[in-house]
Amino acid sequence: MTPNPDDLKAWEGLIVPRSFQPWLVATSWVVSLVGSQTTVELLSRLTAGRGWYNIYLLGGSSTVMGSVAIWSMHFLANRAISLNHGRPGFQIDYSYGCTAASIFLPITVLPFAFWVVGSTEQFSVKRMVISGTVVAGAICGMHYLGQQGIANYDCVYRPELVVVSALIAEAASLLALKVFFNLRKSWTDHWYKRVPVAIVLATTVSGMHWTASVGTNYRLRAFDDAPKKNLSGWQSMIIVIVLSISACIILMTIAILCQVTRKRTMNRAQQVVVACATFDSEGRLMTTAEGYLPSEKITDAFEEQSLEDIFGIGHPVYTWLFRATRNWRTILKLIPRMRSHLRANSILKDSRPGTSSDDASNFPNSPSDTSYSVTFRELFCVAAASLADQVHQPLDRIGVLYDKMMVTGTTKRFRDHGRFSQRPIFASDDLEAAPPQPPPVVFGRGKLLFLVRRTNRADTASLRGAGFRFSRIDYVLDFLARSMQVNRDELANYLAGMYEYSKTQKYLDPGVYIACFALRPMSLTKSFEILVRKSARAQLPAISLDLAELKPGQADFFAQFDGMTAAKVVESLENYRFGRYSGDSELAPAFLRYLKQLLRLVNDPCFFSAVFYGRPCSAPCSLSQENSARQATLFAFYIADAHLTAKAAECGQLMFSPFNLFNDRQRCYDGCPDHEAFARRMFREFAPVLKKEKSMNGSNSERRASNIESLARPAVKRWFSFWPFTKKKTTDASNTIHPDDASDLNLVQVNSSQRHSAIVVRSDFAVEESRRPSIEEIQELRAYGCATGAEFDDTKNFADVLWEAALARRGSR
Repeated sequence: MTPNPDDLKAWEGLIVPRSFQPWLVATSWVVSLVGSQTTVELLSRLTAGRGWYNIYLLGGSSTVMGSVAIWSMHFLANRAISLNHGRPGFQIDYSYGCTAASIFLPITVLPFAFWVVGSTEQFSVKRMVISGTVVAGAICGMHYLGQQGIANYDCVYRPELVVVSALIAEAASLLALKVFFNLRKSWTDHWYKRVPVAIVLATTVSGMHWTASVGTNYRLRAFDDAPKKNLSGWQSMIIVIVLSISACIILMTIAILCQVTRKRTMNRAQQVVVACATFDSEGRLMTTAEGYLPSEKITDAFEEQSLEDIFGIGHPVYTWLFRATRNWRTILKLIPRMRSHLRANSILKDSRPGTSSDDASNFPNSPSDTSYSVTFRELFCVAAASLADQVHQPLDRIGVLYDKMMVTGTTKRFRDHGRFSQRPIFASDDLEAAPPQPPPVVFGRGKLLFLVRRTNRADTASLRGAGFRFSRIDYVLDFLARSMQVNRDELANYLAGMYEYSKTQKYLDPGVYIACFALRPMSLTKSFEILVRKSARAQLPAISLDLAELKPGQADFFAQFDGMTAAKVVESLENYRFGRYSGDSELAPAFLRYLKQLLRLVNDPCFFSAVFYGRPCSAPCSLSQENSARQATLFAFYIADAHLTAKAAECGQLMFSPFNLFNDRQRCYDGCPDHEAFARRMFREFAPVLKKEKSMNGSNSERRASNIESLARPAVKRWFSFWPFTKKKTTDASNTIHPDDASDLNLVQVNSSQRHSAIVVRSDFAVEESRRPSIEEIQELRAYGCATGAEFDDTKNFADVLWEAALARRGSR
């Protein structure tokens, strides 16, 4: 006999009939999809299994998956179960204890599952099986613990459907995790590919739940008239709605941040930017979790003051940067006051040195090339310091400047920002009047400077823990090319070259060489470029003479050919009479043989007119424990000719490089005696303005700089400045630069044992004698333990000697 449908007492101990509400069934799947999509978005940014960044991601993704995709879906789906045709009093209520425990079960279990499979980029079947099993266990465990929390019914299960539901959860979890992490490894997990993964995860949770629910019957427990405090179905729905809205907010936040990051990256393709190109020992490239190179803007554009002032790798400012990045420790203590000086002059706010729209007095001695150069160099150093903070590395380990500069924004059509545009001519214009002075030429395309570094295993693990990924170059190449707006093949060549460059700076091995010192004028500038080896741009085209070092009398043998052309030397060696010098019977044939090899290497008819420099020159060489006390000795043929083509350069063996950059390479090796001279020149150039910064602490200008700092920082950084644990920074201010003012003893420390260095900009190749230090400066330098006088200047190296000889020969022709 069927009990009275409205009599609860009559249904005690009986199975209550049930039905399902389709709209709530569909809604529960949508809620699970929202939670799954949020989980996938968070997991896509996972970079390792360690570090606070990844701990937050693991915790966040597990919380969203457990509380929204699983727990909320479960209770909303249970709300779709209508018992006894929806009559009041028969619907499911929950006890607080098991209900609360059921939400914490997946939240505490899932971090381990995600850590197992997401802590490495390498695919592993074992890891995948473990992770999928744990995820399936979390889904099933939450379901049955939540069912145990039903206060007014006893659940009766069909064993076969319990097994089937567990198998569904296991198989679908494995499929979703395998697809997702394989896509993530190859950087093909675009948002439209992550959505199907979220759909599979949501279907996994829903499929397991409904398979188990179909086999579940509800037996009404004994009715008690005493009031009980249980969680009703409507109260659980309110909790589900709150959690679902929270997941939607997280999704919207992620989408907005991704769009902001993408827009900023696209804009930087039109600016002068410094970026990190960090490689691990396996040749994998470091990127952010979103797939971008860590970068910082230097300025909107480098203003070239004339048609000859082209900002490239041969520009004096660039060579200064090249040297500076190999001597970060000298600059390190100057960074805070450089930043303060830029902010005090509103330069960081405008981010474009020398282009203040209202107040030209912000830039001292405007429009002096010197002040612009100093300002740009300060901007670079400050940007590099910010980049070091971004990658959580000290400045002296951020990397060294790559010897090539990439032009970005080449694949995107320019929008009109006033660049490359001219004012139209109107009929009212006086065409005979003198035209107004045109503004400095500003190139619209961006320029990207790379700081290159190679990490060891410990540093790689540390960077991954800080939120960066190391991936194969071919995986991220298309993504990077689109973000930089450059040609894919061009970027591939740059990255391959940077990886080789990151290994070591290649110098000659110890020994005796004959070399080609070939100069030719650079187009559009007054500078020269020199022929170098493409694979080792610090080396001249050189051939070893198979001599470990010069023996007595051998230098005299080479000296007899001093001033002869290469063609004349070949002729003399072919007709050489032995016996003039000790050992010339072996040395002369070897010299002729290796000279012919050098002629074939250069492969240019002009080289036959190159003049032999018969005095030995010392060149930097690769050092090791075996050859630390040895050196490379050069006997060079020098020439300066505009008609040099060097066909070997077309074959990929040789190339032309700016001479001043090549010369600076010879001063960047470890233990170079020029380091201290560079430090002193940096000290003389930057210390005066920074001393004035220090002397004005507490002044009104400092308060103005603080206000400008708050305006110059992005809004997010200003918000975080109110965090009580944020380290406060002090600022100083100054408004002018006086290169010859007295300096500050606390700014630069020169340690002769460490030989740190810094650089000063040279103008073209006209070398002017530096101002001699004053008595006060000499006393101040002696307080540092530094020598004075001529040691302000670089020591003359073999490149300087051969340069002078080549230009003297060119001028006499």
